[in-house]
Parts: sequence; structure tokens; C-alpha cells
Amino acid sequence: MALITGLKIDGVDMPSPLPYEVEINSLDGEAGRNNNGKMIRDFVDDKISVALQWGMLTQAETNQILSAVNPKKGHVFFQATIYTAEDGEYTGTFYAGSRKQPIALQTSSGTLYRGVSFNIIER
Repeated sequence: MALITGLKIDGVDMPSPLPYEVEINSLDGEAGRNNNGKMIRDFVDDKISVALQWGMLTQAETNQILSAVNPKKGHVFFQATIYTAEDGEYTGTFYAGSRKQPIALQTSSGTLYRGVSFNIIER
């Protein structure tokens, strides 16, 4: 059995992240209880957020991933394709939260990174 952890950003395959967690956030306009105690909810939409993390990456792989979601490089919003239990392959417009890029190892052939991580949040 293989894990499905593929990730595409703007149609480009990214290095496979570790198994990720998809969170579905329901957005409401007005919500509260009426005089009878019954819940009243003005459902607006569901939006997805995904916590992504990678194992060991080369400098080139790290650069590819982080550049694809960097707002300073024109990627304020981007198309991401992920896999969800409900929809299977799902493509939406996302933006990235804070990006962590800890250095793991300095070698004679270059720097390796472990634990690069960030969340992508649906627009």
C-alpha cells in the first residue's frame, strides 16, 4: 500500500512532502442561538488548510518549494493540487503561511535541509 502525498503547485510536481494533514474549515457569516436555544447558522463555505512538512531536501529542492509559494516572487496566491479523503485529487487557490527552513547538515556537496514546513490555506 502506498501513501498518497503528492503535491503540485501551479501544475508543477513538488518534491513529495511527508504525509500531510488536511483540515476543512467551515466559514459562517452570522451564527448564534435564537430565543428557543436553537442554533442558527449562516454557512458561507468550506475552506481547506494543509500542514506540509518535508524530510531531507537538497538546496535545489528547498529552493523549488519555497520559491513556488513566496509572495515576494509573485506567488501571493497559487494553484495547489493535493489529495483529500473526501474529493481525491483536489485543486484550489491557496496562499502560504509562515515558512520554516531549518538547516540540517552542511556537506562538501552542499547544504541539506530537514523539516522545511508551512501551511497552505485556501483563498
